[in-house]
Amino acid sequence: MDEQAAESRDDRPGARQRQLATALVAVALIVALGFQRHTVGAAVGQLGRLGWGTLIALGGFVVVDRLVRGLMIRRAVGGLTRVEGVVMHDVGAAASYGLPGGGVVGTGLRYHVARTASVDSSSFLAGLTAYGVAISAATWLLPLGVLGVEMTRGQGGMLDVALMTACLVVLAGSALFWWTVIRSDRLLDRAVRTGEWLRSVAARRRASLADYDVRGGLTNLRHQMRASVPNLPTLVAGALLMQLIAASILLVTLYGLGATGDLGILEFARIFFVTRVISTLAPTPGGLGVIEAGMTAGIASAGVPVAAAAAGVLVFRLATYVVPIVSGAALWLVWRRRPITAPVTHEVFPA
Repeated sequence: MDEQAAESRDDRPGARQRQLATALVAVALIVALGFQRHTVGAAVGQLGRLGWGTLIALGGFVVVDRLVRGLMIRRAVGGLTRVEGVVMHDVGAAASYGLPGGGVVGTGLRYHVARTASVDSSSFLAGLTAYGVAISAATWLLPLGVLGVEMTRGQGGMLDVALMTACLVVLAGSALFWWTVIRSDRLLDRAVRTGEWLRSVAARRRASLADYDVRGGLTNLRHQMRASVPNLPTLVAGALLMQLIAASILLVTLYGLGATGDLGILEFARIFFVTRVISTLAPTPGGLGVIEAGMTAGIASAGVPVAAAAAGVLVFRLATYVVPIVSGAALWLVWRRRPITAPVTHEVFPA
């Protein structure tokens, strides 16, 4: 019966569609690389022009980026040391960026770190949710701000108005959604009924789940989410800083290559932050393929040589995509050897 259930889960239309979409995108990326191999080769050749000063600055940005992200997780979840915050962020990022559909795997790995650090599951889930909300808010706030500046300077068009409207709708809709989640008793009752049904199904395979208090766990989770609301302004400020650091990595690389041309700061910010928003809609891990193509095309359209634009984006993705995968994988190999020394109460995901 268990094998049949597993097969039925794997055959769900949603799962098949995600797997097919991932496979198609992977094939498209391979084909695109084949067509653009000369551009990629030229971009790699440009990297030799980066001086030591630029490389040191980029290394500093990478280190600060990792520390800020770790501090953000620590602030959101609570009960973590600085090292634990960095580990929790990077092991999750490594799974999310390196695996198709790796977000779920990344959450599981972060939960292991939380349990090792004796953080209860409600605090973990509420903190991770607040962190995600802050990242999303910053992702949409920055292009809104840049486009607003363009509009006030009389440089915007109908496309900019449409993009600003989309940003405002997403931000307002997200705020309304989360306000409803943490305030609505009716929604809590529905979640409890769904949770109890899931508990009854899971209890067939694990009898200990039959006694789990679904209402108590969800009520405690909602309480923790409410308690995290005053922390959101600080988290959003940190998320904005993270985005600005990422943009600085690309901009410093372009300056180091001496290839900024007529690309102004405002135009660069528009290209960078709008592309980041669009990449959130991509089915690939971390917007793979979409960010590279979008940013390279946007920067090149501003007069920067294509090879230099591609080189800058390549360095940017190495720093913000490859480094988290490598550091997260390394940290996980070390961290998984640590024992869980304290019990975890109010388990949403029982051990």
